Amino acid sequence: MGHTYAANLVHIVFSTKDRASTISEQRQSELWAYLQGIARNLKSETLAIGGMPDHVHLLISVPRSIALSGLVMKVKANSSKWMGVDFAWQEGYGAFSVSPSNIDIVQRYIRSGRTSSQTRFSGGVYDFVGEIGN
Repeated sequence: MGHTYAANLVHIVFSTKDRASTISEQRQSELWAYLQGIARNLKSETLAIGGMPDHVHLLISVPRSIALSGLVMKVKANSSKWMGVDFAWQEGYGAFSVSPSNIDIVQRYIRSGRTSSQTRFSGGVYDFVGEIGN
């Protein structure tokens, strides 16, 4: 399909097992780079990575060649092995579609460091950012 265009942009969130604070600040930049490498190997572009000691946020383009669930499974499995035997991700994940017009807003949110567990989404829109409406 030479003329097919797909913009599958997804904000993915997943946490460490039992929400344990096992991602130290010293390891975060290494882990973010490793996650980006895994995504690149899966033909996916990473637009933003961030998180806290107990969870990760990714803004990622999901290629047509792989299902979202397969992409997340491979990212989590490979990064878990890389982090070591005492590390594990919690089962499951959150995934929120992002329209191309909202990429900048989501990137700023992920990179801001305000990705604490107290932040909540409502109505499929990033109400807490205050820059877009329903």
